[in-house]
Amino acid sequence: MRRGFSLITAIFMMVLVAVVGVAILNLSTFSVEQKSQAFLRTQAELLARSGTEYAVLQLSKNGVGPVNISADPFDINITMDNLGNGAVLMDTIVTAPDLAMPIRYHRRTVQRP
Repeated sequence: MRRGFSLITAIFMMVLVAVVGVAILNLSTFSVEQKSQAFLRTQAELLARSGTEYAVLQLSKNGVGPVNISADPFDINITMDNLGNGAVLMDTIVTAPDLAMPIRYHRRTVQRP
């Protein structure tokens, strides 16, 4: 009787350890995905700022017009609308559609060149 009980207890403990191991593995993978997504989101925000500054430079050279920039894997599209008094409304959209979780970041600013 005792040997049977010990065998059942050993099997139960092995199954319990396996379940805990799988849960830990899933949580660690999820954490890596979150960090990767946060990194790409931050990179999109920084590219939106840089794209806006580049568009201001282009605005002072060429006047109002759309600006398109490609920074692999991101695409930056900037549209400008003249508000009068020298002010320009800029919509900067940064997208990365080819990633596992597509990223889209929109930034709207009023600029004076």
